[in-house]
Amino acid sequence: MPMQRKQRAKSAILPLVASCDQFGPFAMTADEQRETAELAFSIWLARAFRRGSPQEDWIQAVRQRAGRQ
Repeated sequence: MPMQRKQRAKSAILPLVASCDQFGPFAMTADEQRETAELAFSIWLARAFRRGSPQEDWIQAVRQRAGRQ
């Protein structure tokens, strides 16, 4: 996969990681954020970069980490 595509995907996820701090006691630790970002990135790779959005990938990653899916 071209490096440029990976960089765009990571750039799309970073604002979501930063927004976690707004949730106060429900905020993720740095390790949880990293794990969720890595999982969201793998979800994006699995769907072959088509359809969806970084936000949907993030939400799906959070749900998977919580064991709800």
